[in-house]
Amino acid sequence: MAPHEIRIACGASSATILPGRGATLTNLRVGNLAPLATTPWETSYPYIRPAVDEDSWVRRWQGGWQLCFPSAGQPSDRDMVPAFHGAASQSPWKLVELNPDGATFLWTDGVLTAERTWKVHDDGASAVTSALTVTPREIVVAEHLILGEGLVAASGTASARLEVDAAVIAPLDLHGSPAGSSRAWPGSPNDMWQEFSSETPSRMGVLSEVSGSAVTVRGPHASATVSWAGTGLDHLLLWEEARVTAEDPWQNAVTALGIEPTTAPHGIGTGGEDGRVLLIPGEPWTWSTRLRIHGGAL
Repeated sequence: MAPHEIRIACGASSATILPGRGATLTNLRVGNLAPLATTPWETSYPYIRPAVDEDSWVRRWQGGWQLCFPSAGQPSDRDMVPAFHGAASQSPWKLVELNPDGATFLWTDGVLTAERTWKVHDDGASAVTSALTVTPREIVVAEHLILGEGLVAASGTASARLEVDAAVIAPLDLHGSPAGSSRAWPGSPNDMWQEFSSETPSRMGVLSEVSGSAVTVRGPHASATVSWAGTGLDHLLLWEEARVTAEDPWQNAVTALGIEPTTAPHGIGTGGEDGRVLLIPGEPWTWSTRLRIHGGAL
């Protein structure tokens, strides 16, 4: 294990955390299953400065699960440091506590601080995060949790099915801007939002009014449930990429199913008119996200 990688484990589950790359959780294994997305391109390490635009961020991205903070989506002049998916998403975090099954990290820009605790469980992984500011600050948060080929195949006609108790779905363009009206989940019969397969186009959408704050993805050999809790995380971004994007660096080589709890019904970041959370000095804001892997083939 390289010194810039931290390994945590619990029973038959294990994961690697990359403090210099946004404290990203990667290489998650639950038994023999590796449920998180990966990318084939190599990147330098660590990242000293945040990515200024979407293309730069993507070329650094190696999959896994990271926090988009203190914004999510496109850079905005509202941000102290304008950056795609927020300055913390690919910047170094400081390790403050390490246990066999978990680790806690700290990021700050001098005004705003985030403390994030990763933990591996027998059936998956979880993250608990608290944000605190010394001056009033509006932020947007998204858990960039991306499932991959280990759970959902990019071939076949019924690779995975999304189960949502009740919600409304609205399409977004591939840069996260609203691209159509909302409708009851799973949308029109032609939308096929509840299915992910080789027939699925590269696309994004946002779920709102999700009953129970949980979504289950049933893959060919196992299933995953993503659940979240915390005031303000009222939406869920869906991002679907089934090896269909040909341009560099994608090269038809990435399977990604993003199940991303977020505060905003879009990917515009703090530049959008809604989805911002106002942090009050001295009042911490805490939320949690959990990924559980369980049996049950389609």
